[in-house]
Order: sequence, then structure tokens, then C-alpha cells
Amino acid sequence: MLFTLSAVQPSASFLGTWNDPCCRGYDASIFDTWFLRVQFDKDNIPTYTFFEPPAGSSWQQISSSVYYLDGTPYDNTVSTGVPLPEFITMKNVSVYVYRGVNPLLQQQEQNRTYPAGILDRFRFYQFTGDAKVLGIGVSLDNYLIAVDTWSKFVFAYGEITAVKKSFGQMVPQQYTAVEKSSLHSGIRPFYEYDPIGYVNADGTVVLYTEYKDRVKENGAVHYFPVIYDTGRAAAGYEPNAAGCSPYLLYIAQN
Repeated sequence: MLFTLSAVQPSASFLGTWNDPCCRGYDASIFDTWFLRVQFDKDNIPTYTFFEPPAGSSWQQISSSVYYLDGTPYDNTVSTGVPLPEFITMKNVSVYVYRGVNPLLQQQEQNRTYPAGILDRFRFYQFTGDAKVLGIGVSLDNYLIAVDTWSKFVFAYGEITAVKKSFGQMVPQQYTAVEKSSLHSGIRPFYEYDPIGYVNADGTVVLYTEYKDRVKENGAVHYFPVIYDTGRAAAGYEPNAAGCSPYLLYIAQN
């Protein structure tokens, strides 16, 4: 499906670079099969990995647009912030994917915020799990990333609005949709902000160096998506190729 942001269509060459379910040489439908693993380092920077599920395993549908998997067996880890143990494997892990639905907005809010059909191509991920040693630690509930299954770009879609400290780390406790932020001006749809990375055909997720540097500098819990420069090129598919969202450039050209 091609969504319509205006009555004027962009050039075929512009559309062809990203507005295609087979962009980057693999089909968007794979995201409805792949499982997701999450591993957090000492700076709370995640490593996301999509992977083929074991034989006989699949996402379990729990509502019309929401699917679930038990992620406990799949080596989801988190840094403790102390020397020993440096990392622990999380328990009671649940991973949720919302197909074409932003879980941080009510349906009426989505209808007001997004052009019809645009969310169909997006998958939104949520992660819960227990990061504890001897019963001491924290239970996580993180709204992670939104993936544009056509362009394969990765976007942040939630703002952390409450945190707590555990094992020397600041841990998110509450989120709101970036479109509803009370702390940032010029709010726009999440997909118009600069992407934070992209997904390769083998399921690895590459987060831009620019994004990781900003998280290290300011702390993961303070991250909010940005548009660094509306004059720079569209984001690309290399670690140092951060840039504008193609959706933002589409609007600018029309």
C-alpha cells in the first residue's frame, strides 16, 4: 500500500529508494515471523537482534493487532552496573509486537495523528522482564522501537517520563508517545524524526553511531528523537549514515 501524504506524488526514483516492501532485498513480511532479542550494555544502549524462531514456535496472537512471545529462553541480558555480575540474563521475559498500532496512543488519537494506512507498515515492540540477582533488582517494561518494515528504518516512538535507580542504573518506569510530549516543542509524528538505525537482511539491527554517542552523552533515559538538520541527506544504511527521515523529506518536497 502506498500512503498519501499530499495530492502531489514524489518522483518514482525517490519512492523507489525506500517506499517498497522489498527495500534492501528482503520482504517486509519477515517481521511477522522473526523473534526479537534485546541486550543492554553498561550505557543502557540496546543491541537488538531479529532471528528465526525455533521450529514449531511462533508469535502468539492475543488481540487483533497484538502478538506475544515468551522471550525467557533467548538470552535477553542487561548490565547490572556493578563488577560482579557484570551482566545478568533476564527472567520472565515477554516481548510484544503491535502490528500497525502505536500502543502509546488510543485509536482516536492515532486517527487524528497519522494519515490513513501509514501505520500498516510499522511494527512496534514492547519488552518486559525481571533483571534481578537474588531477588534484588528491577522489573522492566520498555517500549523499545518501531520498525518501518518497508524501508527497514528503526525509529524511537516513546518518551521516558519516569525512572527509578537500580543497580546503579536509571531504569524507565513510564512512557508516553513522542507525539504527546509535554517537554518538547514542535511535536510531529515519530517517523518524521531522524531514524536511529536500520535492520539488515540477516536480522541484525544497526544503531547509528550518532544515536549511540548521544545516548552515552546524555543518558538513555533522557533520549528524545531529534531532527538534527533538515538540510542534510536522507538516512542511509551504514553505521555513520545517520540523516533525515525519508518521510520528512517527502513532506518537504511536496
